[in-house]
Amino acid sequence: MRSEPLLLLLLQLLSVVYQPADAQVCPSGRAISNRRFGFTKSAGQGVNESYVYLVFVQDVTSNSGPLECSGTASLSAMQRLEAGLWAASTFRSRYTGVLSGVTVGSLVLDACQSALMPAQLLGNLQSCETVFGSDTSTLVEPRNVAAFVGVESMDEAMNAFSVTTSFGRPAVTYNLASSSLRRSAYPLVARVSPSDLTELDALVQTLLRLGVQHVQVVHSDASVQAGRFVTLADSAQTRLASAGICVVNRIPISSTAASSVNAFWRIRPVLLLVTRSDLMSFASQMLALRPSSGTFTWLLLAEHWDSVGSIVAGKENFFSGALAVEVSATANYSDYLAYFRGLRPDMAEYPKKNPWLADFWSAHFACNLPGSASSTYPTTCNYASNNLQSIASVHASVYRVIQSVDLSLHALELIRRDLCLSGDVSLCSAFRSNANRYRLSYDKLFQSASLGYTDVALDPTTGAASKYSLFVNNYQKRYPGHAWTRVAAYASGSFSLTAQPQAYGTDERNVTWAPSGLCDSPCLARCPSNDTSTMSPPTTVGSTTLGGSAATTNSSFLLQTRYRMQYWVYALIVCASVGIIVTLLFMIYILFKVLALPSELKSFNTLWSGQFLLFFILVGYVFLFAWVPWPSVESCGTIRFMLGFVYAAVFSILMVKLLNLMNDQLKPVYQLLMFALALCIQVAVNVEWLILVPITTPVVDGMHRCGHTFEQHLQSLVYCMALILLCTCLAIRAHSIGRNNRESIFVGCTAGISIPIWIAWCLVGSLNDDIEVKDASQAFGLFVNLTLVLLVVFLPKIHQLRRLEDAKEAPDDIAVDVVDDMYDLEDAYAKEPIYMLTQGAPSVVSETAGLGQVYQLASPDGLALPSPAGYARARSLQGDPIVLPLSPGINGSGGGPRSVILGTRTPRKAYSDYNPSGASPRAPLDRTDGGAAAAAGVNSKGTKTERLAKLGFL
Repeated sequence: MRSEPLLLLLLQLLSVVYQPADAQVCPSGRAISNRRFGFTKSAGQGVNESYVYLVFVQDVTSNSGPLECSGTASLSAMQRLEAGLWAASTFRSRYTGVLSGVTVGSLVLDACQSALMPAQLLGNLQSCETVFGSDTSTLVEPRNVAAFVGVESMDEAMNAFSVTTSFGRPAVTYNLASSSLRRSAYPLVARVSPSDLTELDALVQTLLRLGVQHVQVVHSDASVQAGRFVTLADSAQTRLASAGICVVNRIPISSTAASSVNAFWRIRPVLLLVTRSDLMSFASQMLALRPSSGTFTWLLLAEHWDSVGSIVAGKENFFSGALAVEVSATANYSDYLAYFRGLRPDMAEYPKKNPWLADFWSAHFACNLPGSASSTYPTTCNYASNNLQSIASVHASVYRVIQSVDLSLHALELIRRDLCLSGDVSLCSAFRSNANRYRLSYDKLFQSASLGYTDVALDPTTGAASKYSLFVNNYQKRYPGHAWTRVAAYASGSFSLTAQPQAYGTDERNVTWAPSGLCDSPCLARCPSNDTSTMSPPTTVGSTTLGGSAATTNSSFLLQTRYRMQYWVYALIVCASVGIIVTLLFMIYILFKVLALPSELKSFNTLWSGQFLLFFILVGYVFLFAWVPWPSVESCGTIRFMLGFVYAAVFSILMVKLLNLMNDQLKPVYQLLMFALALCIQVAVNVEWLILVPITTPVVDGMHRCGHTFEQHLQSLVYCMALILLCTCLAIRAHSIGRNNRESIFVGCTAGISIPIWIAWCLVGSLNDDIEVKDASQAFGLFVNLTLVLLVVFLPKIHQLRRLEDAKEAPDDIAVDVVDDMYDLEDAYAKEPIYMLTQGAPSVVSETAGLGQVYQLASPDGLALPSPAGYARARSLQGDPIVLPLSPGINGSGGGPRSVILGTRTPRKAYSDYNPSGASPRAPLDRTDGGAAAAAGVNSKGTKTERLAKLGFL
C-alpha cells in the first residue's frame, strides 16, 4: 500500500486541529529542521508584530527517494531561488507606499522534484511539527506566513495545494499553467503564468497565419502531472479542428514515439505537449532517426522556452526551426540581473540565506571553493574569473517568480487597507486577530481586479492586473549563439506575425519553412465546419502568412489517400488502370465479333462463361483501388470481403469451363447453377468472418490500420486455394480434349502458374513485419493473378478470331493455306470427329468407320439420313455447331440443290472429297504416304477442295 494517501489524510487532520489556533505560536522546545533550507530573517521580528514571511517551495535539487534530496542545483533553479529572495527584500523599494511599516522575511524549502515532499514540508510547517529559522528567536511562525510561492510541477501541486487550502493559506504558482488550477477547485491558488489554453491559442494562431492545414500532436501520458497533458491534447485537437487544422497523428510519449512521428515526415509541424524530461527523451530518439536539422518544426509551450539556451544544448539540430511561446514580463528587471551577476558564495549572509549556492558554484565552474576541504576538482575557484558576470540573461520563469512575490504582497496590502484604520502603517490588531485574513485578501484581490480564476500577472506601477505579453519565438541554429528570435506576438486575441520562421539544415543552407506545401498527407479525422468554430477570428497586425498568401481554413473532408506516404500505391493505381482498360477492350472486341456472326452460329453454351470471366476480372481490377484510401471501416471491410470473392469467382468459372469441356452435355443453366454454388461457399465464409470479427481500424505506430491480421486473411482464402488445385487437376485430366481450340490446356496453365504466384505473395506478406508490405503483397498478388488469367485464357481466343477473319477476307488459295496452317498443330493430336453441316439446326449424322460421308440434300428443307449407329453434334473451333452454306453452283449448275460435306478430322486417316459429278465419293486419300499421293497426281496437302473439306470450310 502506498503511503502518500495516508500522509495527506494525516496532514488534513492536523489542519482541523491547528486552524482554529491560527493566531497562536508554535510550542517551545521544537527542534529546528535538519534539512537544508534558505532563510532570510524579517527585520521586524522580535521588535513588533508587523512582519510576514513568504515561504518558497522550489525544486532546487533532485530526489534520491520519495522524501530524500540529492544533487546540486541547476543554473535556472539557482536563478529562481535568488529571484524570490531578491523580490522579497526589494519589494518596498520597488513599490513605495505598499505595506509600509511591515517587514518581509523569506524561507526557501527544497521540494527536490518529489511529488510528496512539498505537502509534507508545508504540513509540518503549518502544524509546528517542524520549525525553521536561524535560531529559536527567529522561528517562522505559521501565523506570520503570508503566502506560499512556488510548487513547480502538477504532481507536486495536487498534493501541496490540497494542504495549503486546508490550512487556509494562499499560494501563488509561477510555473504551472494547467487549467485544472481553477479557482472553484483551489480558491486560494493564483497563477502568474498564462494558462495552457492561452498558450495553445497563441500556437494555433501561429499555425493559421502560416497556412498550416495538418499537424501532429505528441503528449505525455495520463500518469504525468495528473493527466494535464492528455487534457491539453484533447483541447488542442478540438481547437485545431475548429480552426480548420487537422490532427493527422496523435500519440503519447513512448519509446516508439519518434518513429511514429517520423513515419509522417511530410507533416512537419508537430505540437509537443510534454514535460521537460519527456521532451529531452523524445529529442534523443528523433536525433537517432534524423541527425540533421530542419525536418520538423516543433511547437513548444512556454515552460520549454529558454532564453539562456540550456534546453537546446547538445540538441541544436533537433530544435532548429522550433517555435516556442514566451511569456514576457511587462516590467524591466534589469536590477535583478545585476544582483545575480554579483553573487558570490563568500558573502556574509551565506550559507544561511542560500545553502545550495556553494555546491552550485563548485559544480558550475568545476573548482573547489577557497578554504574548502573538498578536493573534488583539481583547481580552486578564483572569484575574479569564476563568477556570474558573463550571464547575459535569465530564465523566463525568473520574471514570474518576482511577479508572484509582488502579487502576494499586493494582496496583503489590499486586505490591510480594508481591515486597518486609515494611516495605520503596520499590521493592526484587527488584521492580526482575523483568522481568515489571508482568505479575505485573496477574495479581495480577485474581486477588485476582476480576474476570476484566469491568468494573473502584475503591472509594475498599479500592482495586480492582467497584463503580460505572449511572444512566439523561433530557434535559429545558424544565428550566433543559437538565438531565439521573436516572430509573433499574441495578446488578448490579437495576433501579429512579425517575421518568417525559418529552419536551417546542417549544410547551413537556408530552407524556408513552408508547411502549406508540405502538409499534404491524409487527414485521419474529419475536421468540423468553421460554422461551429469556438475561436474568435484573430486580428492581423503585422505580416501575413508565409509566402504572402492569406491563411485558409480547411472545413472539408480531405481525401483519405495514402499515395503520398506509401509510393507502392502509385504502381498499383497504374497497373489497375491499365488492367481495366485492357479488359474492357477484350470484352468489347469479343462481343462485337460474336454479334457479327449469323444467328445460326451463335451459342450461349460457351459465350456466357467467357464474358462472365472477363466481367469478374474487371471487378478485380476495380477492387484494387480499395488499397488506395487510408485504412477505414469501409476500405477494410471491402478488402476483407472482396479479395476472396474475386478469387472464388474467377476460378469457379474456370472450373465450370473445364467440366463443360469434359462433358459435352452440360446445358448453360446447369453451368450457371454450378458457378453460383461454387461462389456462394466463399461468400458464406466472408460473411461469417465479418460477423464474428467486426471491422476495426486501430492506430499502429501512429497510423490507422485494418484490425484483421494477414494470417487471418489467408485463412479466409483456403477455399480459393482449393479451387485453384481443383482447376489444376481437372485441366490435367482434360488436356487431351481438343474442343474449343484446346482451351483445357490454357486453363490448366493458368491454374498451374497461379500456385507459385500464391506461394510467393503469401510468403512475402507473412515473413515481413511491415504492414505496408503485407498490404502490397495482397494487392499485387491479385493483380498478377488476374493478369495471368486475362492473357493466357483470352489472348489465344483473340488471336484465333483474328486469323479466321483474315482467312475469310483472303482469296481462295490464300485462305486455304492460312486456315490449313492454323491446324497443323492440331493435326498432331488425336481428336474425335468434327462434323460440318451446311444450314439449319445441328443435325444427327451417321459415322462409318471414322470416315466422313457425303450426302446430297433432296430439298432445302431437310436431309435424309440412314438410321445412325452413333450420334455426335457438329462443333466449331469454339465448341459451337458449324453450319456453312455452299456456293449455289458448287453442285454443278447455279441454283441446284445444296450439299453437305461430312468429314472426319482424325489425323493419319483418309479424308473424303466431294465429287462434283454426283458420283460416289472418291477413294480415301492416305496422307501418310506423300509419294503415293504425288503419284496419283494429288498435292501432298490435297486439292483445294480436299483441304477445305478437311478443314470444314466447305
